[in-house]
Amino acid sequence: MAEDLQIAIISTCAALLGSVVGGIISFFTTRDATMRQWKQSLVLREIERKEALYSDFIGECAQKLLSALDKKESGGATFAHLYTLLGKIRMMSSEKVRIAAEQLANFSTEAHAVSNKKDGVTGLPIFEARNRFTEIARAELDEIKNGA
Repeated sequence: MAEDLQIAIISTCAALLGSVVGGIISFFTTRDATMRQWKQSLVLREIERKEALYSDFIGECAQKLLSALDKKESGGATFAHLYTLLGKIRMMSSEKVRIAAEQLANFSTEAHAVSNKKDGVTGLPIFEARNRFTEIARAELDEIKNGA
C-alpha cells in the first residue's frame, strides 16, 4: 500500500507542477502580448497627434500666405495661432522638424510683412519651405512607424 501511495503522490505532484508551469507560461505570454499592444497603441496615438499638428501648422501657414497676398489681415495677433502650433511642434518634434517648421513660420511672417509694405509677393520661398517641412515631418512619422 505504501508503494501505491507513493505513486499517487508523485502523480498528483506532477499534475500540480504541470498546472503551475502552464499557468506561469500563460501569464507571461499574455502579459507580453498586452504590453506590445499597449506600446503600439501609444505609438499610433503619437503619430495621429503629430499628423494633426503638422497638418494644422501647414494649413495655418498657407492661410497666412493667402491673407498676405490679399492684404486682409494685419497686426501681431494675426499670427497667434501659427505660433501656438509652432510652440507645440517645438515640444513634440525632433530637431529637424522644429528647424523646418521655424523656417516655414518665418517665411509666412516675412511674406505677410512684405505684402503690407509693397506689392509683388511671389510666395515661392514659402512653398519650398513647406515642401521641405512636409518631407522632414513625413520622414519623422515614418521613423516612428518603423520603430514600433
